[in-house]
Amino acid sequence: MKIKTLTISLIISAFCLSSIAHQDRILELKENKLIGLPTQYQPATFSYQTRSLSIGKNSVVIPESIWSLFGDIKQDPIIFTASWYHDGDLPHYLYVKNRNCEFLINLQTLEIIEFLKDKQISSELSKEWKVTKK
Repeated sequence: MKIKTLTISLIISAFCLSSIAHQDRILELKENKLIGLPTQYQPATFSYQTRSLSIGKNSVVIPESIWSLFGDIKQDPIIFTASWYHDGDLPHYLYVKNRNCEFLINLQTLEIIEFLKDKQISSELSKEWKVTKK
């Protein structure tokens, strides 16, 4: 009887923990506007044509060397998700990804946090990433 009660308690605990687990918020790109970020990160825009990303008072043009990692974006568009409501060591971030390339950007500074597909390229390509303040 005790084992059955313990098993049921563990299952309920696991279910509760998984239901409150952190999830990124999916952002919508509509007419070059990133929809879904809170006020503190507005205005937020992204242009495929100019490869430019602007969030709040910061902007960056994605260097060609990084842009080329995405491959054919017409066949495999870029997806944006973000998190700004978590605790811990990771800052609020924008997750930029498609099948070929994925990386995290600090939402407050627009600096690259980390390349996730190939961690060895992170330091090399991060040097080309130049953020400007408005």
